[in-house]
Amino acid sequence: MKRKYQSQQTGAAMVEFLIASVALLAVFSGLLQIASLGKARDETMNTARRNAGMLALTPLTVPYNADYIHHWDAGVDQSSYSADDTFTYGNEADFRAVIVDEVVGDVSDWAVMDQLTDNPISVLHIAASPDDHLGLVVGSDQRTVPLLPAVRHLLYDAPEITIRSEVWMTSTRGIF
Repeated sequence: MKRKYQSQQTGAAMVEFLIASVALLAVFSGLLQIASLGKARDETMNTARRNAGMLALTPLTVPYNADYIHHWDAGVDQSSYSADDTFTYGNEADFRAVIVDEVVGDVSDWAVMDQLTDNPISVLHIAASPDDHLGLVVGSDQRTVPLLPAVRHLLYDAPEITIRSEVWMTSTRGIF
């Protein structure tokens, strides 16, 4: 009788050990995967910043057509400006009305503003496409991180995750 009780304890201990080993494997693999994803994010962000910085310092102006955004809504993760967010497109007319036209107190004041030489606000007021004159440059980078087999089988069923970073900067047109 005593022998049967000992074999049941040994079997129960083996099952408990197996469950604990799988749990530890999942935690350890998850930590390693998070570290590799964090490293990839840092690398893509640094490369995107470096690319945008080099473009910002070039004396030539390269026009980028940025989207006008009217309104931004946080997605399911409730983290602003993340991949699951949605936004409503704006337009050039709204940009002029809400931002550029607010520079003057009265519409008649544009006659004075437009006479100033090299006035960047007047350029935005007159331009057919204001975003060409904002002087924005963009740098981007992406990396694909393969998932560890344990993470793939236990936590996230995909072979890899792609990390993307995009950085917008104001062009200095060669001025440091």
